[in-house]
Amino acid sequence: MTNAPLANAEQVLAEAGPRDRFDGIISAVELTDAKPHPLPYLIRLELLDGQPEAASRFEDSRAGLRSVVSAGL
Repeated sequence: MTNAPLANAEQVLAEAGPRDRFDGIISAVELTDAKPHPLPYLIRLELLDGQPEAASRFEDSRAGLRSVVSAGL
C-alpha cells in the first residue's frame, strides 16, 4: 500500500524483484483518504479478511506510521 501512484509502485516492485509476493497493491489514488488516514490499512485488512492483531506491517514514513496506529495495528 502506497501513497504513490500505482504505476510507480508496480515499477519499483518489478525492478526490486518481489512483485510476485504481493497479491495486490493499494494506491492512495484509488481511495477517498490516503495515509495518514487509517483507510488504506482498513481496506487491506478487509480484502484479506484479516484481523488487525495478526497483521504484519512495514512503513517508511511518519504518515504511514500514523495510519498503522490509527487503524489499530
